[in-house]
Amino acid sequence: MHLNLEGTKHEKAVLVILSYVVGFTAGFIVFGVTQTVTQPIIQTVVVPPAESPVEAVPAEEVVTAAPEVFADQTTPVLYQDGRLMANVSGASVLLSAQLATVDAETAKVFANQGVHEAIPNYQPSEDGNYIYYCEQHSSADVCMNFIYSVTDQIIQYVTLDGVKLESTSAEAKTAFWNGEILELGTARSISPETPWKLVSAQ
Repeated sequence: MHLNLEGTKHEKAVLVILSYVVGFTAGFIVFGVTQTVTQPIIQTVVVPPAESPVEAVPAEEVVTAAPEVFADQTTPVLYQDGRLMANVSGASVLLSAQLATVDAETAKVFANQGVHEAIPNYQPSEDGNYIYYCEQHSSADVCMNFIYSVTDQIIQYVTLDGVKLESTSAEAKTAFWNGEILELGTARSISPETPWKLVSAQ
């Protein structure tokens, strides 16, 4: 069967997907043949930026590790060896790495999102579609709040009344999911479709 995609708007998308498939396959073959290590295999995928620069993290590199990182495949999120990882259909997606584990250039590139000194709180929504976490970027007791959409594979800034939300570690520890509604202190999500958009309690 021959698909004539030349000149169509889907041609580029098909080529990109095929290149990823070929790259991943080659990577797995090479690592499978040449390595027998206990450490997870690391591969890098570039996540495109979301359309809203206020709520979405700019295009950053998100690292995926071999699925054996998650011994229990029902675990939606895991913090291990200074890495906060999400389980996405059996693959491990790195959300944030401890600052001490990355080089100076990486730390600079990911200064606003992607590296941390500490993660005061992280937890998945009850259905596992979203993962809340607060990323502390320095020794100061201030962390930036994020929600990772497992379905869309996009990291969103948590906003309160339209402003990116920073919290103390104590405030971050109060965050919890009520279904797909995030509650943090006296604030809560506007809707289950956009749980990263919080409003102050009236």
